[in-house]
Amino acid sequence: MRGTKIVDLRGNIITSDITKDPIIVIETSSPRNFLDFVSELEEGYVWKVNMTNVSSLLASFGFSKPSYLPFGHIILPKNKFPEKVRILLGLRDAASLPVDYVIVSESKGGKIWKPIPQTGFSHLGFLLSKEKPNQDDVCVVNANYVSTFSDDESLHGHHKAMNPYNLLGVRGAGNVTLKKQNIISSVVLTESSRPWYAKYKWIPTKSLNAADDHSIGAQQIMIPLVTLLLVFVFILFLRFCIAQTNQ
Repeated sequence: MRGTKIVDLRGNIITSDITKDPIIVIETSSPRNFLDFVSELEEGYVWKVNMTNVSSLLASFGFSKPSYLPFGHIILPKNKFPEKVRILLGLRDAASLPVDYVIVSESKGGKIWKPIPQTGFSHLGFLLSKEKPNQDDVCVVNANYVSTFSDDESLHGHHKAMNPYNLLGVRGAGNVTLKKQNIISSVVLTESSRPWYAKYKWIPTKSLNAADDHSIGAQQIMIPLVTLLLVFVFILFLRFCIAQTNQ
C-alpha cells in the first residue's frame, strides 16, 4: 500500500514475519485506513486500531494472520491528522494479555481503562470505552523494556517527545514508553518453558536480551569455521592415503 510500510524498532523495513519480531511499527501516511474513531477528549480525538485492516495489510506482506495486537488506543490532534502516524504492535505469540482492566479516569467520551498485566509485565497504553474492554483487545509488554516518563504537561499523556506512538495515557496513572535500546529483533516479550522462538534452530532456546545477542553471532561464525576445519582435515587424510599408496 502506497505510503505505508512495516518497520522494526530500528527503522528497518520488514517484508515478512519470518524473523518473528516481537514488536513492529506500521508507519503510514493514510492512517484512516487503519484507525477507527472512538470518541473525543478535550486534548484530541481517540482512535482504536482496526485489526481487520491491519491483519489484511500484514497478510499482504506474508505475515501470519492474526499475528499482532495493539498496545492501546491512539490519541491524535483534533485539527488534522499528522502527515505520518506510527502504530505500535506486539507479536501475539510473544506478548502477554492483560489479566484485567481498571478505570483510571472518566470523561464525556467514556471511561479510560488501564490494562492490568501479570507480574513482570507492564501496560504501554490505555483504552477509552464505555464498557470494559475484552482481554485480547490489547497486549502488554515485558516490564524490562519500558521506562516511566514525566507527564505533568499533558492530561492524557500525549507527548510526542516521550510517546512517539501517540498512545493514550492519563496523568498520574503510570505512563510509560519503550526502552528501544533494550529491544532487538531477537528479544522476547514473555518468558516461558517453551518460548515462541524455540522452534527456530538458529536462536538459542533461552531468554535473549541485548547482553546475550553475541551468542547468535558466535554461533553463526563457529559453524563455517568448524566446517572449514573438517574439510582441511579430510584433504590431509586423502593426501596421506595417496602417499601411502605410491610407496
